Amino acid sequence: MIDRQDRRRSPEHFANNDYTVEVLVVVDNQMQRYHETNLKTYVLTLMSIVSSVYADASIGSSMKIAVTHISYIHHDLDAQTTAAKKGLEGVSASDMLQDFCRFKQSTNIHHDVALLLTREQICRNPAENNCDTLGLAELGTICRDTACAIVQDNGLSASFTIAHELGHV
Repeated sequence: MIDRQDRRRSPEHFANNDYTVEVLVVVDNQMQRYHETNLKTYVLTLMSIVSSVYADASIGSSMKIAVTHISYIHHDLDAQTTAAKKGLEGVSASDMLQDFCRFKQSTNIHHDVALLLTREQICRNPAENNCDTLGLAELGTICRDTACAIVQDNGLSASFTIAHELGHV
């Protein structure tokens, strides 16, 4: 068994290297309906802000965010369908993340992480109307099949949620 301390890299390792994180951005039906013809420009604006956050000197290394592709889901994920059938105000964040991770594995587009942007109300517990969640990500999964995150679109401030969730991945 490998000790976790042995696997960690020193801060100097990260400070001396350039990194590019390739992001597959997926948008759902609600995003398409809400933003209509401005959707691509809006998504690229969000990701430009995310890139600026990661380019800041306070990060300590050179991190670039590259959008490899913007893809569209033309159907609801299972979690969305289930929430609608139950008449819930929002969708379970963990169920939606799990559905999205499963969906993105069927894509054949190179990426380090997949990001779902949704206008759906995402909740920790939709049955109790606990819907203060803005995003969720699989921790420590960058460059793996399970590297995925979901973020609720609430305007340009969603870019900071995206940056936060990508930091978890």
